[in-house]
Amino acid sequence: MKTPWRIPDILDLEYLLARDEDTDPVVLARRDRGLYLEFIRPQVGDSRPGPGVLLYHWLRQRRRMLSAEGGDPVLPGRLWREIHGILRILVILAGLVTGGGLAYSFLAYSGTRPVNVALYLWIFVVSQQFLLLLLATLAVYRLLSGRGLRSSLLCSLLVRLVSGLLVKLRGGLLRKMDAGERLRLLAVLGRGSARLRSHGSLLLWPMFILVQLFAVSFNGGVLAATLVKVVTADVAFGWQSTLQVSAAAVARLVRLIALPWSWFVPPGISYPSLARIEGSRMVLKDGIYHLATVDLASWWPFLCLAVLFYGLLPRLGLFLAGHIGLRRALARFSFDGPACSRLLHRMLTPGLKTGGSVAGPAGETGAVAGEEVVVTGERSTPEDAPGAEPGDAGSRAAASGETVCRPGPGEDDRIPERRPPVPGPGEAPRPVALLALVPDELHDHCPASTLAEQVMARTGAGLAGVVRIGEEDEVEDETLARVRDLYGQGEAGGILVLQEAWQPPIREFLDFLTRLRGLAGTEGRLVVALVGRPGAGTIFTPVTELNSRVWHQSLAALGDPGLEIIEMVAP
Repeated sequence: MKTPWRIPDILDLEYLLARDEDTDPVVLARRDRGLYLEFIRPQVGDSRPGPGVLLYHWLRQRRRMLSAEGGDPVLPGRLWREIHGILRILVILAGLVTGGGLAYSFLAYSGTRPVNVALYLWIFVVSQQFLLLLLATLAVYRLLSGRGLRSSLLCSLLVRLVSGLLVKLRGGLLRKMDAGERLRLLAVLGRGSARLRSHGSLLLWPMFILVQLFAVSFNGGVLAATLVKVVTADVAFGWQSTLQVSAAAVARLVRLIALPWSWFVPPGISYPSLARIEGSRMVLKDGIYHLATVDLASWWPFLCLAVLFYGLLPRLGLFLAGHIGLRRALARFSFDGPACSRLLHRMLTPGLKTGGSVAGPAGETGAVAGEEVVVTGERSTPEDAPGAEPGDAGSRAAASGETVCRPGPGEDDRIPERRPPVPGPGEAPRPVALLALVPDELHDHCPASTLAEQVMARTGAGLAGVVRIGEEDEVEDETLARVRDLYGQGEAGGILVLQEAWQPPIREFLDFLTRLRGLAGTEGRLVVALVGRPGAGTIFTPVTELNSRVWHQSLAALGDPGLEIIEMVAP
């Protein structure tokens, strides 16, 4: 099942996901689970579609909800369509005016000196061939080196421009702000740079299309101006050279240039004959009065055909190729970011209550949309829930290949046998387990079974193991070395760092996260799990709103598009 994703849809999705960051997770879970059960599942059935299909249906329902709440909402996608439409019109007008004006002024003929054919070809044909050759060379280089659009010259210039603006903005404004305003600004800039790195290659295609649209309009303006000038005025074309170039050599070069169209255009029109070329040669000391008008007028069809075949048609081809590339980029777009993962988890994970039934979208209990769950003292998984499989728990654990956490003193060495969601056809595979890093002061109060249950409930992933960090006399390099060894040997698909939210996010911890990202790679999950102040019998206590906001803004300033922030609270 394919969905017609477009750039406005992706912008709306990003906006709505960012809007949900400050909403109560319980409210989000009820709302998104309710949307899935009431609207999405009846449309997709039980085929387990890919993330793109589920997110597209969710986006449609959220747009309808916003329209019902406040009329016609102004979403980023709508602004994109309007601004992009205006830009297209401006680019077309700019190309026509630039090309037409330049050609019209170049063809100005005073009656004493003909228009130089060689100079016309150099300005309106050869220069464009150099640009096309450069573009083709860079494309072949990226293809042979296995690099994508991120290595393109346009992308590099864009990244450098935006990075320079961000550096100047930060340097100029941070000195004038207090701590709270500085933190908010860094968060906004970090989210912006993360979006640029995440969607930069996708957003390059519209820029490429606009550039080609300008080139198409430019060549159209050149052709229009040339034809108008030829029809409305008596324009003479000739050639001259200080070098001793014979007319026969010029005729051979002209026939070579005319190869793309000479096979179907009559010879007298496709290019001037040798006699016409000899008759239009200009000699400065002789003037033009001895030259025949028919020879001087024989060049304009050749010049127009050269602009058409070497300027306009290649740019039209690139314009169409840009649309095809954009469509393919949208089809390959991966919805594997942290916010998308949390949304999918909320939609596909039922709300469970010990000894009760499922919590409905509005907070009521009981059966929801025909979904019934039998709970007998433990959390249970309904048939449609992600990861539900037939068979006993032992067989499921053997099939999943999960690694069990090392138990602490006096705790049960058995982890609840629950598996992360199994991807369906066309769905991107999710990491099977996370390697948990637990600070030294929390490790003895963090049972492996409870931690595994929380990781599964909050991230949809299993637990590959637990690493005690922050021990006395252990430097950061030693900690990273231990994490690297365990991460490389096991089946971990990412790293989870447990952190007390009431402690401020200091620079050393942010640098530690940056080094963990380098260890996990761009494809590995990196999760920061926040807990509140330790309570009676548990460390998984609620996080205050202020602490949550500070941590979200501080981590957003890192500009890591794959960094996830969750709150681990005991049910």
